[in-house]
Amino acid sequence: MHFNMTPSYTSKIFKEETGESILDYINKVRIEKAKQLLSNFKFTIENIAHLTGYCNSNVFIRIFKKYEGIIPGKYRDFLKT
Repeated sequence: MHFNMTPSYTSKIFKEETGESILDYINKVRIEKAKQLLSNFKFTIENIAHLTGYCNSNVFIRIFKKYEGIIPGKYRDFLKT
């Protein structure tokens, strides 16, 4: 409580100001970075998961699909064409 605000209060204020939860915002930022990294074919999906802050590739794949509608491998295939 560095600013004398609880995590739940901070989350509430963030949502009121931005219209989205802190977790949604963080995931969107991570996924945007992942999309940039997917265009560099030297990185594996597992590398990208770790570089964007996900603990493992399974979690990354699930979150990526939730926000983008496709899995990262298919997204990368789309970039090749």
